[in-house]
Amino acid sequence: YLWLIRGGRHHNELNSSVNTTPIIDDSESSRVRSRRIFCNYNPKISVVVTSYNYAHLIMETLDSLVAQTYKNFELIVVDDGSTDGSQEIVKEFEDSRIRFERKENGGVSSARNLGLDNAKGEWITFVDADDELSEDALESLLVENADFVVCGYECYNMNGEKFFSTASYNYYLSLNVDDAITQMYMG
Repeated sequence: YLWLIRGGRHHNELNSSVNTTPIIDDSESSRVRSRRIFCNYNPKISVVVTSYNYAHLIMETLDSLVAQTYKNFELIVVDDGSTDGSQEIVKEFEDSRIRFERKENGGVSSARNLGLDNAKGEWITFVDADDELSEDALESLLVENADFVVCGYECYNMNGEKFFSTASYNYYLSLNVDDAITQMYMG
């Protein structure tokens, strides 16, 4: 499931008077994979992507994230000691919302914790380096008066054929933190 939780470690420390509108440059002179977005603001969402030797898939993951209809987010890519050139692929993206952190291999939990330590957003979500999000995924997760939001997902094989779906659960469950933790562990 894709989930979003309120309570980034640093979100209470942010200055609320800072402009939260990204500046988008669609000019032809931008030598980028997609539109250049200058983000001199406090992001509402921190997206943490952890990767260990996913050079063969991370470009599609990042493409799906920079193409989001909701633009007020930061993307923290934590490389967990990859040896396959993942870092070079991430550096191809000239988008100031993307920050790259590299660490010695220590597992996905330590990589996610590093991402959390560097997150500035009010909301946090984790995306694996082999995931692709629909273009409105982040926008659809922003639900008012919630501390935790969950939605369903679909799985596709390498031929693009869907083989699994949680469509019956494809609703947005909005819970307070205590109920969310219970729901996560109790099903």
